[in-house]
Amino acid sequence: MIINAVVLPYGTGRDENVPGDEQHWMSQSLHVGVGLSAVGGWKLTMTKWVTFIFAVIGAFVACGVGGIVIAWILGSWEIPIAGFCAAFGTVAIAFVSAPSHRTLATFAVFFVGAVLAWFMVEPSWYPQAYADNAYQPTHMPFIVTVSGGLVSLAIALLSFKKRWRST
Repeated sequence: MIINAVVLPYGTGRDENVPGDEQHWMSQSLHVGVGLSAVGGWKLTMTKWVTFIFAVIGAFVACGVGGIVIAWILGSWEIPIAGFCAAFGTVAIAFVSAPSHRTLATFAVFFVGAVLAWFMVEPSWYPQAYADNAYQPTHMPFIVTVSGGLVSLAIALLSFKKRWRST
């Protein structure tokens, strides 16, 4: 619904001009559209962004757990695989579910995720299963996690760029 504010020229009133006259007050008025959606629209926008945040957090948890399950099935080290899956899924969901400013939101989620990955998986040590390198410090989980986010970021932005070229 639009609220129209009628701004009359100085010295012009409704009763000065008669309908049908070239200088009718409606023809000289300026309609300023102030939508009620501007008042209530921010609530809808905030709801979309809150939903976006929950979707990103949910993707992080779900993809991380999925990565752990995949690592168990493969009999491999869980942290790098779970990190790759969590980063990939989180950045992909950020791109798909951002209500606006998709590129900016995707980069923001990637960088926040990279900082969180640093705090979550650094320092890391090889597990006992790696006989030659057991208990040696490594940056592999962090590197694999960030590479998962980078792969997802590249796929999202390249598909976005390709879509814009085709239209």
